[in-house]
Amino acid sequence: MAEVSICIPAYRAAGFIRQTLDSVLNQTHSEIRVLVSIDSNDDDTETICRGYSPPGGMRIWVQERNLGWAGNVNFLLDQVDTPYFALLPHDDLLEPDYIAALLEALKQSPDCVFA
Repeated sequence: MAEVSICIPAYRAAGFIRQTLDSVLNQTHSEIRVLVSIDSNDDDTETICRGYSPPGGMRIWVQERNLGWAGNVNFLLDQVDTPYFALLPHDDLLEPDYIAALLEALKQSPDCVFA
């Protein structure tokens, strides 16, 4: 079972999403599930995402109507079923030890709710 869900809200992301997903797959922490919500399917974002198979699994939703940034993020947060999650915009990249460092900080400070 995955320990962390990486939530990626995407909108016309074909030019960026491959690099973003590569940075998620290159994490030193491997218990990751990827959740992608595509807020407009007018480019190749869905096709690119479907080419990935992260070890912790991947779920992709294509929204029937445009939810906007906040709606798309809220949709993804409603899908999280792991103890931890991270929000990752479709055009951001993670350093390989990013998730491991955040988890270590959270686990060392049990009262902490955000890292």
